Amino acid sequence: MSQETISISGGLVFGLIPNDFHQLVQSIEQGTWFARSAEVIGSPWMRWTVWLRIPGDIIFAIGALTMFIFTVRAIVALFHFPVQTIPPKLEASR
Repeated sequence: MSQETISISGGLVFGLIPNDFHQLVQSIEQGTWFARSAEVIGSPWMRWTVWLRIPGDIIFAIGALTMFIFTVRAIVALFHFPVQTIPPKLEASR
């Protein structure tokens, strides 16, 4: 499993899904207007679950940085060691 897959899954499991279920419960009990209000969005539960997303975000950032470094190194290597093409050998037709 790649780092990006792990980090996105972690963000969903630890951050988005608990927040969405909390808002769903609030929406069913109080109404949609209340579930989207600052009182629910700024509640201790929501702030706590936002912090749970940080490990997944860090893993994602490490994976993105690694991919960026790999891409830059590949581009630099192309300029330092260009690919030399071998001309095809043409044979006379008989």
